[in-house]
Amino acid sequence: MRPRKFGIRVSDSDATEGYTLYSPLWRPYTYLLNMDGEVVHEWELPANPGGYARLLPNGNLFYACTTEGGPPFQGGASGGLIREVDWTGNVITEYRDDWQHHDFRRLENGNILYCGWELMPEEAAKRVQGGIPGTELPEGMFNDFFKEVTPDGETVWEWHTYEMDIEDYPIHPTNARRVYAWMNTCFPLENGDVLISLRQINTIAIVSKSTRKISWIRRDDSWGGQHDCQRLENGN
Repeated sequence: MRPRKFGIRVSDSDATEGYTLYSPLWRPYTYLLNMDGEVVHEWELPANPGGYARLLPNGNLFYACTTEGGPPFQGGASGGLIREVDWTGNVITEYRDDWQHHDFRRLENGNILYCGWELMPEEAAKRVQGGIPGTELPEGMFNDFFKEVTPDGETVWEWHTYEMDIEDYPIHPTNARRVYAWMNTCFPLENGDVLISLRQINTIAIVSKSTRKISWIRRDDSWGGQHDCQRLENGN
């Protein structure tokens, strides 16, 4: 069945005024919508979006889109090509990592922070608990990382989920064992640390830039695969 009516369905006078930036996952466009649900601007992408898109302070669009050559499995919000484009779509900068997925950020220093997948070291994979038995891929188990890279592609620092106390954070029993632990957020904090969300293990954590260790971590299986955690201005 398909709905007969499309576009805005509810307009609440208490809604926050402003525009909504919207990137449908299976359509190669990013739209800017007004309060009436009307498209006031759009950007055509070279492929389907790979996660979120954001407007930068200079008014340019910062987006990721899908590429070929990534991991040997299908994952929602798989990206690969990260670009900054102007209002009319002209490319200002770009960076490519075919294994990038979900979240990516333009930092104040001009660098790019992003999440990615990689093949997990065999010794680390042996330590992973939980998940649905027998759901590993023929290539092995995969895990996540985040990296900060310069516009020229030089890695400034990085962190990998195999650096966790793996045994203390098993994969939830309803999730497959193909990826540990499915990072869908890399939110930069003011001091350079990074707040991450790990969906497969219902965990959020802060990774210290100075020590590359986890400085704060919480797990709650009632979250049910949380996404896009961010620190608010009030510290919550």
